[in-house]
Amino acid sequence: MDRFRQLDRHRVARREALKGALRSAVAITAGSAFTGRAYAAETKATGYKGNKVTLSDAAVMDLQKSLRGAVLLPTSPDYEETRKLWNGEFNNLNPAMIAKVATAEDVQNAVRFARAHDLLVAVRCGGHSYMGQSSCDGGLVIDMRAIGDVQVDAAAKTARVGGGALLGAMDAATMKYGLATTAGVIAHTGIGGLATGGGQGRLQRNFGMTVDNIRGVEVVTADGRLLKANATENADLYWAVRGGGGNFGIVTAFDMQLHAIDPKVTSYNFAFPMSRVKDAMKFYLDFSANAPDSLSVSFGLRSPEKGEATCSISGGFIGTPQAAEKLLEPIKVLGTPVGTPRLSDIEYVKIQSAGDAANPHGGHYYMRVAYQNTPDMKLGEHVIEVMSRAPVPGLNLGFSQQGGAGARVPVEATAYANRPAQYQLALQTKWEDPAQGPDLIKKVRERWNDIKPATNGGFYVNHAADEDMNEAAKNYGANYPRLVEIKTKYDPTNFFHRNFNIVPKKQSAQKT
Repeated sequence: MDRFRQLDRHRVARREALKGALRSAVAITAGSAFTGRAYAAETKATGYKGNKVTLSDAAVMDLQKSLRGAVLLPTSPDYEETRKLWNGEFNNLNPAMIAKVATAEDVQNAVRFARAHDLLVAVRCGGHSYMGQSSCDGGLVIDMRAIGDVQVDAAAKTARVGGGALLGAMDAATMKYGLATTAGVIAHTGIGGLATGGGQGRLQRNFGMTVDNIRGVEVVTADGRLLKANATENADLYWAVRGGGGNFGIVTAFDMQLHAIDPKVTSYNFAFPMSRVKDAMKFYLDFSANAPDSLSVSFGLRSPEKGEATCSISGGFIGTPQAAEKLLEPIKVLGTPVGTPRLSDIEYVKIQSAGDAANPHGGHYYMRVAYQNTPDMKLGEHVIEVMSRAPVPGLNLGFSQQGGAGARVPVEATAYANRPAQYQLALQTKWEDPAQGPDLIKKVRERWNDIKPATNGGFYVNHAADEDMNEAAKNYGANYPRLVEIKTKYDPTNFFHRNFNIVPKKQSAQKT
């Protein structure tokens, strides 16, 4: 980490130069946050056990004074825009205050403040939680987005990534040097939630999941300490945050392993009419089972809002279109695709953000997911039958390939326990008009209730929507008892429970 220390010295110098400006900005923001309020006014808030809490302006001003960043109240000019999440289904959540933290010390002070005042806390990076856990009603949201620096050590193929960084920023910073690590597929996702939950992405079959590429972290724990955690320091915490989600603290920095890849990769998509869906499914299952790590293969069933339903085989290849074309030669057995097939090279940074426009902030999203170790045509035909019932416009079902390097990591190596899974099965929809939500969600649940029993039942916690919190033990399998021990050690009162919760010993699940 000597190179990181050299980089740190440059950052310290830069921060010292900006210190005066930062303090002035904070003072201005603090003033605007409290504009029009009497000093003795009160803020009504929610406690972490669901109880009611009253905060004086003096207390909130004390928090502001302890931060380099800003405290936003509902009266603050930036509050309304800042509180909104990616999934518009949860934009009815109104925190009592938002701490826009700027440093790890800010995170410590925000946590200590919340503990001192018994406040409910949510942690927000990209705000992509399908369950709306990135915010809360009446509590304190710790907004990490200003802690987003990405410092690359190209010679060591490593990066120090701020806990609030978005994936697009990380990809852009590392690819300047022809380097990358496994990350998600939407550029405005936050690294904090993705990495602690497991980290699926286009490179996982080559280089493992995101958790497999974390070499160390810095974590603010429930008692306000800032701890380093790696293979030799606080190794139990290091193990737990790699797959255990936000249960153990707030990660303010990740040390990531990078890998050399060409700036361009190959993307492909072949769509077929529903009359060929069984043939396409059988081809997919046979072909993907023998695909090399460099080739990812997905299968989709799509019911568009207009037009005919289609099935598709798509994915990516870490290599040239010419090499991909040779690997994909067998797909010709399915006949002529619908429309124009796509098989072309694309810059890695661009493909990483290609789905952003179709998944904008403020849209309404619902997803159910499950893993499958060894899918066969019995499952495939069952899924096809369920999806063939009265079509739901905008409903998509997909098999996404797992396996590869991530599956060769021992289950006990990290908290992430679904290593044997070869596929993830996802049923999802999105909509714009909030009034459509209840009916669409009902229809998805009905279909999912027919599909889920045929799967392994484990699921990716970053895609959890309304999964039963009591399924944590089943989902983490043999790793769960160790997770409970570590949770009890670092967060015995379940202070961090706005997540897929692991309950400490002698505690009951907190109100969420």
